[in-house]
Amino acid sequence: MTSLRQRVEAKLSELYPYLSKPRVCGLYVGGTADDPQIVVHFEGEEPLPAGELPSSVKLDLGPGVGIFEVPVRAFAAGQHELQPAEGGNAPRAGSRDLERAERPCPGGMPIEGVAGPGTLGVNVDWPPAAGAFCLLSNNHVISLNGVGEPIYQPRETTRSLIAKTTGYAPVHTYGSPDEPSPVFTRQDLAWAAITYDMGSPCIRKSSTSLILPGGIHEPRETERVWLVGARSNELHAYIASVCYAVKVAWPRPGCGTWAWFKDQILLSKSVTSHGDSGAVYLTDAFNMLVGIHVGANNLGSWGSPLILPGAAPR
Repeated sequence: MTSLRQRVEAKLSELYPYLSKPRVCGLYVGGTADDPQIVVHFEGEEPLPAGELPSSVKLDLGPGVGIFEVPVRAFAAGQHELQPAEGGNAPRAGSRDLERAERPCPGGMPIEGVAGPGTLGVNVDWPPAAGAFCLLSNNHVISLNGVGEPIYQPRETTRSLIAKTTGYAPVHTYGSPDEPSPVFTRQDLAWAAITYDMGSPCIRKSSTSLILPGGIHEPRETERVWLVGARSNELHAYIASVCYAVKVAWPRPGCGTWAWFKDQILLSKSVTSHGDSGAVYLTDAFNMLVGIHVGANNLGSWGSPLILPGAAPR
């Protein structure tokens, strides 16, 4: 049986125009199955001007429910941005030597692409069930909507080339955060064909532990996931939403162009750091790949799904 929250999620696109308002940066359906609410994230700490958002919205939820009034709750999200590395490829806290070129290189390790340093998420057959062995990371790390871009590990100054970008999910950008009718993107994702002597299908969970992912499936709300990024040791959180819609400066913080994303994975808290862009989300149960990290604000880290709704898992 479809819950009220699921019915509101199906109507969330009607509220996407909120994301063209100044400072509004995120939007999803929260609350419980029977008592949903629209959750709005805004940048900074100062409250939004009075009247900027309504206190509730009325949505037509269809047969058996009809017009339903849903409360709107707005929360200060602080700094909302992508998470490529800042100030070079500084190592994370802990015992792992991130300045060492590792071959074959597992997921969770630092790389540097056309846009700068980030994380090698995972090496896997891509597209699922029909593709070549590929390195996965973010478009904003290794592609910038282009192919043939060199990828180094651990960084460019070592001249340790491991692959070149072979594909990407296009990201649409605009010169104003107030764009009234933006095209929403569903994945900040790019990939590069890689050989088995250069890339390992495992993910380095710690200095002594390699984990082989169990497969790929759609993310599910309340599922507990973990990730390892180039700047962060093993981190855990719950999936708070799989319908998070966001506006963010792209391809780097402060770049003067913005992109809009929908159907993103919002984690229950902010656990990531700059340099973790490209890290993959895996379920605590069975280590299934469900997403790839993109950005964060003070209220939660967020990323793109690897399998889009309706696609077959593997």
